[in-house]
Amino acid sequence: MNGKYKGTVVHWIPARKFGFVFSDAIGHRTFFHIAAWGRLSDPVVGEHVSFNLKPSAIESQPDKAVDVTPINAGGISALAGGAR
Repeated sequence: MNGKYKGTVVHWIPARKFGFVFSDAIGHRTFFHIAAWGRLSDPVVGEHVSFNLKPSAIESQPDKAVDVTPINAGGISALAGGAR
């Protein structure tokens, strides 16, 4: 699968630096690692994100999320005090 997807962070394990996003377009949870996260702060469960899919390096495992970016990070909502 190629293209930009939108989803929600549904699970994050801070000690292990990985979690999962869910997208209706894909229909299941997708793994992502902190290295795929485009910010200095950790992701937050419930945060809306966009991401791409990349095949896993291990053939038997499903695609993983890469280029995971918060939606509406910064911009007007940050100026209004809406950002973390």
